[in-house]
Amino acid sequence: MRHGFRFLLFFPVALGSLCSADIHLSPGGAISTLEAARDAARLAPKPARILVGKGLYSITEPLALGPQDSQVTWEGSSDGQSVISGGRRIGGWKPVGGGLWRAEIAEVREGKWYFEQLWVNGRRAVRARTPNKGFLHMDAPATSGIFPSEGSDAKKWEDSLRYLAFCASHETIRELGKATPGELGDLTLVVPHSWDIYRYRVKKIDPIAGAVLMTQARKAEWRQFLTAKEPDGRFYAENYRAALDAPGEWFLSRDGGLLYYPLPDEDMSQAEVVAPVAEMLVKVDGAEHITFSNISFVHQLWTKGTDDYGDSEAVYRLGAAIEINRSREIIFEQCEIAHTGTYGIWFNLDVTNGGVWHSHLHDLGAGGIRIGPTNEPREGTGFITVDDNIIQQGGRFFADAVGILVGYASDNTVSHNDVGDFFYSGMISGWYVGYGESFAYRNRYENNHIHHLGWGVLSDMGGFYNLGAALGTVVKGNHIHDISRYRYGGWGIYADEGTSGILIENNLVHDTTDPGFRQHYGFYNIIRNNIFAFGKNAQIGRSKPEGRLRFIFERNIVVWNEDADLLEGDASNWNYQEKPLPGEPRKSYEIRNNLYWPIGGKMPARLAGTWTWEEWR
Repeated sequence: MRHGFRFLLFFPVALGSLCSADIHLSPGGAISTLEAARDAARLAPKPARILVGKGLYSITEPLALGPQDSQVTWEGSSDGQSVISGGRRIGGWKPVGGGLWRAEIAEVREGKWYFEQLWVNGRRAVRARTPNKGFLHMDAPATSGIFPSEGSDAKKWEDSLRYLAFCASHETIRELGKATPGELGDLTLVVPHSWDIYRYRVKKIDPIAGAVLMTQARKAEWRQFLTAKEPDGRFYAENYRAALDAPGEWFLSRDGGLLYYPLPDEDMSQAEVVAPVAEMLVKVDGAEHITFSNISFVHQLWTKGTDDYGDSEAVYRLGAAIEINRSREIIFEQCEIAHTGTYGIWFNLDVTNGGVWHSHLHDLGAGGIRIGPTNEPREGTGFITVDDNIIQQGGRFFADAVGILVGYASDNTVSHNDVGDFFYSGMISGWYVGYGESFAYRNRYENNHIHHLGWGVLSDMGGFYNLGAALGTVVKGNHIHDISRYRYGGWGIYADEGTSGILIENNLVHDTTDPGFRQHYGFYNIIRNNIFAFGKNAQIGRSKPEGRLRFIFERNIVVWNEDADLLEGDASNWNYQEKPLPGEPRKSYEIRNNLYWPIGGKMPARLAGTWTWEEWR
């Protein structure tokens, strides 16, 4: 009986070994490249495992995986030192005076390579910029009297100049004029526009008129220069030699010279300087059952060459270092994704049942994780799990990116993540603006820590931000705090345009510039059992009245300081009985059974604007 029992225990293990294979990948081994390991796995029985040994695997093109690469696990060393890098180390540094060091890059001189990000000893170096902190400012829009029409339609040209040209002080123009003629095409003006940032290339500087003309206009109401939302005309200039004036900065000339100003503790004879080469690191299309574990994915290129670049909210047209399409059960666990130029991972078209968990995403050029497409409403992507990850230090090149962006995708779970240190929103759910088909239903956002966002750079943001119909979506148990905006809209939970059918409960939201909860427009949302505390200006917000029941706000605790308002806006924002639509209740919102606690214990006479507590009741 003992022998038979042993046989029964042993037999499944033996059978498993007959049906799988281990492939050993190491920098100095018989199989030393990712492609060689992939090709070996294609010939092996499935499921197969690629043991990615400790070391650096440098690539210039993405690892491409398709249907024939299914049922494979890529398993790195347990100490986390299996590194896939899309970068190239830069050596040959020589001092050139003034505290600067220079390296020569032949491929840049020959027009074969250009990069806009650089890492020194694992730290993202600062591209030479002016001012080193803060912003320069526009004074006024420029007119066709300064920059005459270049075509036959003078009226159209005049209209374009609102997005294309500006006047500034002589000091600012003098500073921009330090760019040499050879540098002018690469001189970049980084301009915040409410909730996005545009990177303009300079076409012409008129030192007499004190005006600047950009190469291309991006026409949208919020992108006009010097609007009510952006009256300061903020911008900074980067990528010209004269701006290289502070330790930690760098500048790449088209003649192939890479200049760097070391920090006081950096030894350039020993420094590890890495520039990005690969535009993507991994590309999966049409595969299933692939797992990556214990692997670091680092250094990814993004560049637009001599073109300008701008996007709308969350830089939604931007790609990712790792992109998955038409696949299922693609999993990343205990991985690192860092030093990117774009987003980290994107589960894009028709991807199901995959996920990212127990991973660390940091030093991100844009955001962390994307789920679903954003270019057009469609079904197909869903059941993705993003759990127990740290996603921090984002928006380092595209400041309008977000930690997690769920576009047209349903039935996803985003839970137990730490998302912080971004310049815009922490999480965005949904992408359809208004009441149309959003294809972003039944998503769950639970027990996340979302914090330290905005940093006073952009406006119109939320720790958690929803767009469009969200039927069955739950936002529960999250801790959201320290949201600080530039001019307006630093909300904790923001139900923006069309948000409908969402449940928001058991969240702790505090220390926001503006209300912990705010609804723009939408209907049938439930906000219950939350704590909203210490909004600097107000605690609860709503706008754009409609003739339907917009939300029920019940069993919440609201705490605020005496110098803040309870409600955002004035009485017009809180019209209780708006003209109802047919079949709708007369009440446009219900607020009931809540505990209000102003610090000091006494209800203030004023709740919002000139509106009193008694008038509201």
